[in-house]
This record gives sequence, structure tokens and C-alpha cells, in this order.
Amino acid sequence: MLLRASPDFSLCYLYDSGTFDPSCADGYSTMQTLNVPRPPIRYGASVQHYVYLNNVDLTITAVPLGQKLPYRVCYRTKAGGRVCLGGVIAGYSWSSSASDTRSVNRRTLRTITTFTWYVEGRPVVSKRARVR
Repeated sequence: MLLRASPDFSLCYLYDSGTFDPSCADGYSTMQTLNVPRPPIRYGASVQHYVYLNNVDLTITAVPLGQKLPYRVCYRTKAGGRVCLGGVIAGYSWSSSASDTRSVNRRTLRTITTFTWYVEGRPVVSKRARVR
């Protein structure tokens, strides 16, 4: 980051010599690095089932999100197996939210299923829903 400072005319101008006082701010600063920390991301999720379509929509929302963020959503099937779906939340601005939705066939799900979303290998949100 580079700053430019201009002297205040009424305070820094020397009428006798027609120049500015050298002790007043005048010119550019030295180059400095400015680190802006990434804001903390809050996660939310929703499960919406559509009886007439036989599917369930699994949505994750990140607030705020200004980057692409891969995630996984995992759940247990009716047969007892564990299934994980991958996706990417595509965020474009650190001042707004972003979300992504994955759909699954509800016939393979338990009556009450727990869905857990993972980001960078750690669970961030979990939802338990009746899908039958």
C-alpha cells in the first residue's frame, strides 16, 4: 500500500521563501503491506423433499463467501451404507452469501436421515430430516 500526503497550505506554506515547511507532510510514504483478514464464514443448510419428484434437495449456504469452496455432504442410506456427494460453493463477493444444491433420490434414504456437510474435512453443519 502506498499513501500520498499533501501539506496543508495555510499551516505549512512559508511565505518568506515561497516553499513548504519540510517538516510538514509532503510526498509519498514507503511501500507497506496491508493484510486484510478473511472474514469468518457462517454456514447454514436446508433439506427440501419433493414427494411428486421422488427427490430431496440438499442446500448449503455460506455467509459471506468471496471464493470457491469445495464441500461434501454425507448421509446413510436405507441399506446402511454411507454416501458422500461433492460440490463447490461458488462465492463471488465477501459482502454476500453463496449457496449450492445437490439432489438425491429419496427412495434410497431412511425415513429420518441425518445429512452432514463437510468443508476442508471438518463438519460445518448437520440437518436431520423426515424424507418419506
